[in-house]
Amino acid sequence: GILIDGRVCRGSDGIAGAVGWFALQPEFKPEYASMGCFEAEASGNSLARKAARLWEGGEPSLIKELSGGRAEKATAEIVVKAARRGDPPARRLIGDAVAYISMGVANLVSMLNPEVVILGGGLMQAADLLLEPIREKFQTWAQPLAAGKVRIEISRLGEDAGLFGAGKLAWESVKNRD
Repeated sequence: GILIDGRVCRGSDGIAGAVGWFALQPEFKPEYASMGCFEAEASGNSLARKAARLWEGGEPSLIKELSGGRAEKATAEIVVKAARRGDPPARRLIGDAVAYISMGVANLVSMLNPEVVILGGGLMQAADLLLEPIREKFQTWAQPLAAGKVRIEISRLGEDAGLFGAGKLAWESVKNRD
């Protein structure tokens, strides 16, 4: 979501802030049609899908061992665990996610010139691997003056950030009916 002066920016159809649909590369992939490029490339689910594809390529990885040798058991948590242990394919997957998240953050910063960008969701549970590289790499893409002033932080609400935001919107809609 996008907050401007403490108010939710809803857009003309109530869907403003759907950053998962950011186009971050010119080559369109079929999965973008159902979830958008940003979501398909830089979410926990995307890490799991990409980890499962390691089986197709036959590349050795700790991800396979941690998944019990079953591609369908690969999760973002397993990719993170393997990356923390230094597994090159897992670290590459994390690096790819950092690249996409950095571009997405840069687009938001350049367009909105915010005071702070708060990152949340399941993938951000691996902030120890993601946050500093994102803070560094987004500057390559962002408008320099805005990039120099914005703070990039992790949500204190963890994986439940979206749930809390939806609850707040529901409460506000009920409260505003009077």
